[in-house]
Amino acid sequence: MPDGGDDGILQLYYKSKLEYALAFQASVIISRITQLLVLMREYPGSIIIAERSPSSGDIFARQLMTEGIMTPVQCALHNQWIRMSEEVIKTAGIIYLRVSPEKCMERIGKRGRNGESLIEASLIQDLHAFHDDYIDNMEAKGYRVLRLDGDADANSTLPINLTRVQQFISKRPSIEVAEL
Repeated sequence: MPDGGDDGILQLYYKSKLEYALAFQASVIISRITQLLVLMREYPGSIIIAERSPSSGDIFARQLMTEGIMTPVQCALHNQWIRMSEEVIKTAGIIYLRVSPEKCMERIGKRGRNGESLIEASLIQDLHAFHDDYIDNMEAKGYRVLRLDGDADANSTLPINLTRVQQFISKRPSIEVAEL
């Protein structure tokens, strides 16, 4: 990353959100879209399960604007990138692994990733609320949503959740990759 020195964009963002928020969000969008496009072209017609859909980037821009970190103009630009990406990559459904803010903070602590120690619990709580709103809105727009309990012990819930995901995927509509 230019001008990043030894720090990656995530570390720079957490050191100075005001300075790096838009750059970090742009980096996330570019990375996510690039990865999805490569997979879609390498495996046409395949089911691709991604960590986040392109449209979910609105959650983070909304949160940053609420904090006064991103301006309305920056947020609008960010959301234009999101809308453009949605024209290229169509979401067939959403599998929502809903995790409580408390469990998220616990897992962040256990992971111990560089830069994540600076994440505040209030941010996780805000993002949790924004994710819930996003999922409700996507469902209201007609998107298929499968909700899974992300707080539950993965070892005990894995078999039932795999079955639920397989059933959800088997009912997916056909999606094509748009040409740029």
